[in-house]
Amino acid sequence: MSATSVRRRIMLPFLAALTLGFAEEVNTTSPSPHTVPFAQHAVARSPAVIAGNWKLNPSSAEEAIALVSGVATAHLELRATAQGPVPKVIIFPPYPFIHLAIEHGARAGIIVGAQDVSAETTGAYTGEVSAQMVRSLGAEYALVGHSDRRLLHGEVDETVNRKVRAALAAGLHVILCVGEDASQFAAGLQADVTSRQLARGLRGVAAGQLKNVSVAYEPRWAIGTGKAATPQQAQRAHASIRAALTATYGESESARVIIMYGGSVTPDTASVLLTMADVDGVLVGGASLDAGKFAGIAAYGEVPHTKATAPSPVQECSHVAPAGSAAALPAPEKELPESSGSAWDLMSSG
Repeated sequence: MSATSVRRRIMLPFLAALTLGFAEEVNTTSPSPHTVPFAQHAVARSPAVIAGNWKLNPSSAEEAIALVSGVATAHLELRATAQGPVPKVIIFPPYPFIHLAIEHGARAGIIVGAQDVSAETTGAYTGEVSAQMVRSLGAEYALVGHSDRRLLHGEVDETVNRKVRAALAAGLHVILCVGEDASQFAAGLQADVTSRQLARGLRGVAAGQLKNVSVAYEPRWAIGTGKAATPQQAQRAHASIRAALTATYGESESARVIIMYGGSVTPDTASVLLTMADVDGVLVGGASLDAGKFAGIAAYGEVPHTKATAPSPVQECSHVAPAGSAAALPAPEKELPESSGSAWDLMSSG
């Protein structure tokens, strides 16, 4: 599918999104004290970030080359016909395909990252891959704290924090993944859970390092389920994340942090998600394995629209701390229920 034909499909969903505006929240659970209301004025928006996480795919080097080549060709088409800045496109292949993705994606400016990095730098750690190793290949980004790693590999916030700091020290840009599970969402604890994950995951990360950190909001109940948060639910979650960052690092620093949505993203859902005020991009799973679908999502990142700003997020956040370091951001005071899922539950559910 060419970029021109993709853009023809854009206008109707885009006009629908404008009509949607900031509709009343679909979720009927009580808002958390962290939540920031929808904004009332607008400023110019930067191009979106469109990231594709290939997970344990594809099966061979030949398939990986074909996929990245397809993505590169589609992105070159978009760049040739775009009427404004095009989105930043990042792909996260498995480790063995990183160098192939860099080689075959370079012609289109495709950025490549690692799906995970070790908290260790060197030593007797069989099977581990360090941040320095992937950086030496030319990778520029690293996903850290992805819900798959937390659920299937038992990674806790402290481990995530060590990986964040290792990746930053190696010169990688970190995309820190946060998100609640279904039971936590139903209890209205999204903002509490994500604030705790941010506080622990960014412990020891200074304000000056925040330029190399993005956040991906992944509601666990939407990962691989075909379910997706409504645009209003995503916006409310992203606003609460930005409020938590503002409380620690200050408004000017937090405003520059890219906050991406990840959870069953498709061209159809992306068309409206990317119009939300605090949705700066998307982290795509299954759809990133289809170059055509991924190109369709990327095309929506080029749609010119405005980005609303929330009034004084710090005033809306119940846990306000001095700006400068994530060590100052406390975990929520109340006890939060742990994730209801486990690796065994996931594997047993088929």
